[in-house]
Amino acid sequence: MTVLEKNFQAAWIISLCFYSALAVAQPRQKITDFSGKWGGHFTFCYYNKKNKAKDIMHNKKIYILEQKGNVVTGVWFDKFGFGGKLQGNVQKNKLITKECFENRFGGTEDEEVTCPNYNFEGYFVKRENKIIKYEYGGKAGYEKTWDIPFYIKLKKGQKIPIKRLGKCKPY
Repeated sequence: MTVLEKNFQAAWIISLCFYSALAVAQPRQKITDFSGKWGGHFTFCYYNKKNKAKDIMHNKKIYILEQKGNVVTGVWFDKFGFGGKLQGNVQKNKLITKECFENRFGGTEDEEVTCPNYNFEGYFVKRENKIIKYEYGGKAGYEKTWDIPFYIKLKKGQKIPIKRLGKCKPY
């Protein structure tokens, strides 16, 4: 082997080690962690001054999510109890979800998909200790859910604080 060939081999090995080290040193994109217990509890009051109509809506929902890598599974509960299941995938800091509903009422008017069948539901975005849910709103595209604007991460034994929206009076 000539000196030129030896120098070429050495240069090739050194460059291979350099590029391998560069590839290993590249930071991996951190996957947003959605695991845990998330809850939202809201009272929304609407009062129409013209006709004195008053509408009070009370809603509560809890998601319990488990995440492995970018795959998320979980269950959700509402004011009636067990509501259904959730499957999701974390993509670019969004949790894209599909949900199915437990058929608790012997039929659903709004064509909810009963378990074990899932339909596309929307996505969650994490902001500090809150997750915000966006659902498809037809021509408007994706919008924040209006009945529960956000969910907070709950610690063990913590109750969900009630948030009042609109002009609510204690009742």
